[in-house]
Amino acid sequence: MIRLVDVACRAHASAPTEDERATITEVILPLRGCFEVHRGGRSSTVADAASVVVFRAGQEYRVGHPTALGDDCFVLALPPDVAEDAIGAAEGGLVAPEVRLRVHRLRAALRRGAMDPLEAEEAALELLRTIGRDSFRDVAADRVSAAARADAERVRALLASRPGARWRLDAIARDVYLSPAHLARRFRAATGESISRYLLRLRLGLALDRLAAGDRDLAGLADELGFATHSHFTARFRSTFGVTPSAFRHELSARGLEELRTFVTAPHRAAS
Repeated sequence: MIRLVDVACRAHASAPTEDERATITEVILPLRGCFEVHRGGRSSTVADAASVVVFRAGQEYRVGHPTALGDDCFVLALPPDVAEDAIGAAEGGLVAPEVRLRVHRLRAALRRGAMDPLEAEEAALELLRTIGRDSFRDVAADRVSAAARADAERVRALLASRPGARWRLDAIARDVYLSPAHLARRFRAATGESISRYLLRLRLGLALDRLAAGDRDLAGLADELGFATHSHFTARFRSTFGVTPSAFRHELSARGLEELRTFVTAPHRAAS
């Protein structure tokens, strides 16, 4: 019913490709890197570790790469009738941190054989339901100008190209040729959150991917992703996801998944 696929793209920085047509509905969650999606005459949207992209069956689109970083994505491919029921009319956009967490838990369980096909289908459908409910393209899209949306997407591409940089608002504003105050207003109008909050969301999404891959140097990871200190990274990670980075990494290990499975499947015992 649903195909779950890891996709790795090592494309160099490039302009949009020629038109492509989706043959099946694909819900794409970038894990690392970024790419741009162009649909018809609409302005491009950036796909990064804080967002989701939906390609509908029969829909034409073009893909470009603003940086030479390439990207890694988790893709849920499903028939149109399943897609309509699972995600409704969602086109993608920013997603809640809960979605990123569940993606990595699902991937780890499947990779390690800790989930049977029925469990996997139900988990995938629940993930899709959450995406369909919570993702959005723009906040108050009817009231946001195309220019404001385009500026926000340029900022997103800039941040995704160097997520660990020590960004300052004036430097970002110079890159998109706006005053800092004007840029801050436009970005919030188009995305519903501040630039600093969005950058935190992006960095934490990338941290999930690195931890899921087994990265053990938490201090080095914190520094690479632009956090002030190891403790700052841990505090932000725990406040967002409800677990510490080390606890999350253990949870996705073979031992952690086995412990979780043992707990879930253990018979109930009468209290003594």
